[in-house]
Amino acid sequence: MQPFLSWCSYVYYFERLQAGQNNTDILCNKTCFKSHVSVQPNPPVIQNVPSGAATIQGTEGVNLTLICISTGGYPQQTLEWYNGSVTDVNRLAGTTTAVSAEQFNVTSTYKFAPRNTDDGVTFICRSLYSGEPSMEDNTNVTLELSCKYMYM
Repeated sequence: MQPFLSWCSYVYYFERLQAGQNNTDILCNKTCFKSHVSVQPNPPVIQNVPSGAATIQGTEGVNLTLICISTGGYPQQTLEWYNGSVTDVNRLAGTTTAVSAEQFNVTSTYKFAPRNTDDGVTFICRSLYSGEPSMEDNTNVTLELSCKYMYM
């Protein structure tokens, strides 16, 4: 994404250089320029899902890790995981790390052992960006669960 110049301001101040004729001041106008540059991040991507796939395979009771990545934001974007829908009650506890060179690359990992009630559930990775202009973007994957068979 291209940088977005979100706001600019000019600050003017004057310096006295020397006394002029008849002791009048000669003023020199100096200008300072302040700017704030923001870069919207790329949309989030669930890394361990095949490109274009809408589902991920899992097995009941066997640990599964979902990894969501959003690259290139400045200031830093936030990633959140949800189970089924984007509401506070469905928010999941993921682990987030951010690496910055000039722009932030953010990774959020959600680890869990699926239960039989997780079959067919959609897991949503939501990216929130508070820079200007603000942005919210989601990506999701549906879990197809294989049962763990018990032999007797």
